[in-house]
Amino acid sequence: MVSLSASAAQQELAHLRTALMAGRGPGASGPEIAAHTSDRRWLGGLPSAQELEKVARQARLARIGATFTSASAIGRLLDHAVRIAAICAAVVLVLRSVFRGSVRK
Repeated sequence: MVSLSASAAQQELAHLRTALMAGRGPGASGPEIAAHTSDRRWLGGLPSAQELEKVARQARLARIGATFTSASAIGRLLDHAVRIAAICAAVVLVLRSVFRGSVRK
């Protein structure tokens, strides 16, 4: 590992911060977004720009310690819960009809 003086290390950090913050997030150029998304128009079911903005917003909230939830994740959980409840109800009805039929015979 290369040893840097304190001022050289600070300059390198400043350069890295500038490079990291330039061209990312809202307002990024088309080629920058295309390179970052591998030319995919959709990420996670949303247009690439919206998905990247959502991730940036969640990262910002995580950095400040705020809690966040994904509405789409909650919606998917509710969809799964409804599906599981419907399957359970169908299984109960089938088992009930099977047992009633075997008791009558």
